[in-house]
Amino acid sequence: MRKTLVLDCDGVIYPISDIPNEVFIRAFNDAIYALGISEEQYREASARAKARKALGLFNFAREICQDFGVSFDKFCDEFVARLDYSPLKPDPELLALIYKVQEHYNLAVYTNNHIKHLDKVLKAKFDKNSQNIGFVCYDITSTYFNNIFHPKKSDLGLRMVAEKLGQEPENCILIDDAEVNCDKARSIGMGAVLITENYTLKDYLRSLVKNLS
Repeated sequence: MRKTLVLDCDGVIYPISDIPNEVFIRAFNDAIYALGISEEQYREASARAKARKALGLFNFAREICQDFGVSFDKFCDEFVARLDYSPLKPDPELLALIYKVQEHYNLAVYTNNHIKHLDKVLKAKFDKNSQNIGFVCYDITSTYFNNIFHPKKSDLGLRMVAEKLGQEPENCILIDDAEVNCDKARSIGMGAVLITENYTLKDYLRSLVKNLS
């Protein structure tokens, strides 16, 4: 059976130094406050999300949006609008490698971020989007269950994506830049490859192509 490579977005399709974590946090907070949320309301919503074990920024955002009758979709538009995507440069070589590997592996993207952000990234890097990239793309909203999203480091997130792919976890390989996510993948029998600034997605894909030749 063909293995399925499950690619992360941030820190994998592009280096995290292009859009550092602090830039994400600043854009996230600015988008929250743009909805008219006070700092006290912010803290209260954060505490409730943590108490429910609703992990990740987007569970927190959804908690706030529910509390104040604000559209979660509108929040996501505000968030993406505050991110600067200009550091992301086109990379046709990477896309060619992805498609070459796809001849032998199934491919998917699974990001803890939102599909609106993923589409911006795919546009900047490949002039594509989640609908025409040629393989399935899942975002944080794809793991909605029991009134929360389940990111990769949760107990359900990776299992849910494997199920959506019609695969057992052991037939999937997570390609991610977070060790905690790779550890979670391994804990459920999924393969995992840690991407870093010194071992990029290109490096990994080139090694696969070399072994296939």
